Amino acid sequence: MLKSLNLCRNPFYQKFIGDVCAVQSRGIKYFTKPPTYDDVEIPVKAKPKFVEKVPQNLQNIKMPKMTKNLRFMRGPEEVHNELIHKQYGII
Repeated sequence: MLKSLNLCRNPFYQKFIGDVCAVQSRGIKYFTKPPTYDDVEIPVKAKPKFVEKVPQNLQNIKMPKMTKNLRFMRGPEEVHNELIHKQYGII
């Protein structure tokens, strides 16, 4: 205990953290060797498959014709746009 206090008074060994003097010490650390994975075969990284943003129309399938359905494209609700009764909504 007294030796650590003497080291703390030495300016080369001291490090103040607030009102506490921390004494730095060194030591030898012996780490174990990491395991070798020589028996594991790492596959060759293949190039990922290219996916187009817009799918191409198939030649033998005819797309069905339909109306625009403008009633589904109304925009934001103007009347009932507030939550009541402690509800929650996902936007």
